[in-house]
Amino acid sequence: MSLINTVFFQTIFAFSVKVLAGGASYFLFMIFAQYLGTENFGDFSFYFSVITLFGIVGNFGQQIFLVKEIPKARLSTTCYEENHIYSFTKKVTLFSSFFTAVVFLLFSFINEGGILNFIGVWGALLVMFYSWSQTSIGALRIQDRTLFALFTRDLAWRCLSIVAIALYSFFLGRILSTHEALMILTVTLVPFLGIHLFALRSNINILNVNKAPKSCNKKWLENSFGLAMISLISSADSYIYTIILGYISSAQEVGGSFAAFKTVEFLNLFLMAVTLIVSPKLSEMAAMNDVEGLQRKCNVAIILQSVPVIFSFFIIMLFADQIMLLFNESFAQYAPLLKVLAVGMVVNALTGATGLLLQIGNMHWEHVVYQGVAILLAALLLPLFVHLFGVVGVGYSFILSKVLWNILAIRAIKRNLKIDPSIFAFLSPKRRYFSSLKRDLFRP
Repeated sequence: MSLINTVFFQTIFAFSVKVLAGGASYFLFMIFAQYLGTENFGDFSFYFSVITLFGIVGNFGQQIFLVKEIPKARLSTTCYEENHIYSFTKKVTLFSSFFTAVVFLLFSFINEGGILNFIGVWGALLVMFYSWSQTSIGALRIQDRTLFALFTRDLAWRCLSIVAIALYSFFLGRILSTHEALMILTVTLVPFLGIHLFALRSNINILNVNKAPKSCNKKWLENSFGLAMISLISSADSYIYTIILGYISSAQEVGGSFAAFKTVEFLNLFLMAVTLIVSPKLSEMAAMNDVEGLQRKCNVAIILQSVPVIFSFFIIMLFADQIMLLFNESFAQYAPLLKVLAVGMVVNALTGATGLLLQIGNMHWEHVVYQGVAILLAALLLPLFVHLFGVVGVGYSFILSKVLWNILAIRAIKRNLKIDPSIFAFLSPKRRYFSSLKRDLFRP
């Protein structure tokens, strides 16, 4: 059997794609920090965080909904007809994204002292376009065009934005404002959204699809709401902290904290790449109630994601000052925060694919409740931590959230799936997993 088909090499390939997109995103925020200046970058970080959360809500879980429901439709002759699902998704995305865009416009109006502003206008458009692109990515994924979707939206969009920022600032001869940064992100996203829609029309008649039965619509709306909640909560923590800081700290501290969060997100690339590869096998073994096989596959995931995360952790510990200087010379003072945030990401890596396993084990609402409670508690304590410890308190709040969420998740997984997804599974006296680890790593 070819080594290229093994979990190990598939993970490397998936990670390579993620690194390119993640690296472009990271470099994009560095460029923003340099071309916006300290104060404007703090304001941009605040509004970008709000826009991202609104964009996730505006998609209303349709990216994951398509991935879950279309395979069922292809095997069914009932209400799960494929065109019905596309019709539902199109309408939900258009309505939800427009609604959230209007809400963001009102938010910016109030936040800027009752003044209709360009931040609100460009931010509302970005909320809508980002929501649409999330749905188009889901549709491309089920057509086995995931790499094309990620390359265009996650990589090419950011690269074009970087070029546009540099050229725009060069011709202006001054630093950019917050609304100009949002304008650039919005305008550069449009062509890639158009590319997605054009690519989808070759296989999907987007404009003329059958109307879904009312019974299906109700069930699909309930499912979409749950998926939207999971997507929001899974992505919320760093953005919520940035938003709260926007009200209790200076713009410089907001920008410095946002830069630190974006740095530790690099560690998340390892978790995302591993999850992308092992999730089908985990789903299959959970469906067959193969406890031993599920445990061993979780052990593979832990090793694949923990080794590079721990290596990156030590790099951050050694070069935190230099890393923060890449954004802005005034951000070096936030190196201690970066180090604390890195500890939180290591905790997340060593506890395993908890979120994925909760979904596989039909514990969707437990996922929402556990992670939601952890983030809510950490967010409520954030002002106190910042008061007691300064901006480093953001990192302590972040660690609290990760520890609490993963403890609750692991307990639920042990109870329902009878496995331990964390690194502590290797300490179990009942199983000897190290002896089979090498074989498991290099099997498909």
